[in-house]
Amino acid sequence: MPGSSVVRGSYVFSDGGFINELNPQFPKKFCYSVKDPRGGTFDLAVEMEDSNGCIARKVYPAAVKVWPRLGVSIRSNAPTGCDSTTATITNLTYQNWLLEPDKFIGLEYLAKFEFDFGDGNVIIGDSNTNTEYWTGKNNDGVIKHLYKSNGTFDATLKVISIFGCEETFTYKAAATNIKIAPVILADYDSSCVGEPDVNFRL
Repeated sequence: MPGSSVVRGSYVFSDGGFINELNPQFPKKFCYSVKDPRGGTFDLAVEMEDSNGCIARKVYPAAVKVWPRLGVSIRSNAPTGCDSTTATITNLTYQNWLLEPDKFIGLEYLAKFEFDFGDGNVIIGDSNTNTEYWTGKNNDGVIKHLYKSNGTFDATLKVISIFGCEETFTYKAAATNIKIAPVILADYDSSCVGEPDVNFRL
């Protein structure tokens, strides 16, 4: 009512959270975090009570938008080979998006992705650059990578969405490559001068 003051303010979110305040001051600023890995939109109901006991209420539909978890995941066939080894790494994020586009991040929402194969080779892309490392050359999410260094390597996919959400997934021991460096040793037998023999050993 005119001339009366607001003695109570309530802010109720549809995720169950709320803020109550006595004798609020205006203009009003507050921070509230909605956490839900499933994502979705959340309403805000604002209720004010004045000193005469009159109550006014207003609902703001979809006042908060929470994007779901990106669901970043990869898989490798984890091969072991000698000299050079080709790993088949599958971007499960992309494959899952093909099946359930409402639950996983699509290519158009990528601000940046980073494929680190663990051997010093890193591919950086986005919704327009190096997309074959996201979708696979055959649009099946399958990426081939050739390992030439010696060792066991982890593969990591890091994703940042255009909304600022970020997730990282690491597949341990995505590939093992064994480099064999043979050394030939020659022993000259000086006692057989007429017919010198040379013995080779690995």
